[in-house]
Amino acid sequence: MHNLRNVQNTPKEDGQGLVEYALILTLVGTVVIAILLLLGPTVGNVFSNVTTNLKHTSAPSSGGNGPTNTFGVSSLNINEFESESHESKAKWTASCSSGPVCTVSVQCVFRNGGTIKGIVNSTTSNPSHKTKCEISSGGVTKVIITVTNAASAGYTWDGVTPSATAP
Repeated sequence: MHNLRNVQNTPKEDGQGLVEYALILTLVGTVVIAILLLLGPTVGNVFSNVTTNLKHTSAPSSGGNGPTNTFGVSSLNINEFESESHESKAKWTASCSSGPVCTVSVQCVFRNGGTIKGIVNSTTSNPSHKTKCEISSGGVTKVIITVTNAASAGYTWDGVTPSATAP
């Protein structure tokens, strides 16, 4: 009998679990809102990039051969620029929106003020590696590199010609 009496006098704790669950849900909700506030712009940029890349796929061509996938050169950078007394050179990289496999051709114009010291064409099939434009003339104060052509298997270049200038 003594054991029955202790069981009967123990207070009930039925409602305690619901309060704990409510507190946990409130905490999780607060953390999720804080994360969304911090990462919201980044997530928005991801969706914006996806939308932009989807726009590179145009409607079916007039020939009826299905959709034509287009791509662009999304960046062009001059990584190094040197001008010595006897030669000038610039190293460049590019990125394509079609993925890592593309060929990019550029024109490098070496200038000293308003005078063109030399024009060099350069092409690479691995645009993420530094590719060099070089002339055997010194006294160059500026180089302007402009995309002249790009190619990628299964894609058509959109014709946009980004350029970069150093210094």
